[in-house]
Amino acid sequence: NHCPDVRGMGVRVSVESADVAVHPAMQGQGVGKAMMEFAKEQCRKSGCYKLTLSSNLKRHSAHTFYQSLGFEQHGYSFVIDPGS
Repeated sequence: NHCPDVRGMGVRVSVESADVAVHPAMQGQGVGKAMMEFAKEQCRKSGCYKLTLSSNLKRHSAHTFYQSLGFEQHGYSFVIDPGS
């Protein structure tokens, strides 16, 4: 569990799931669903108020998968290389 238990501390903590992938040979076997359900449960137990993830706009099948788990599209992500 990497999210500290913040319940009752007067703070709001969110978690972002990043760079999560399931090997193509293992897709369709419930591995991704199990991983995301585990992350969701850990967040719930720790008192986090939201779990977010980022996905490339071109990954339509991934978006369908995330939506099937209850995730909703929420805005856009932006990134910058601080070395450029």
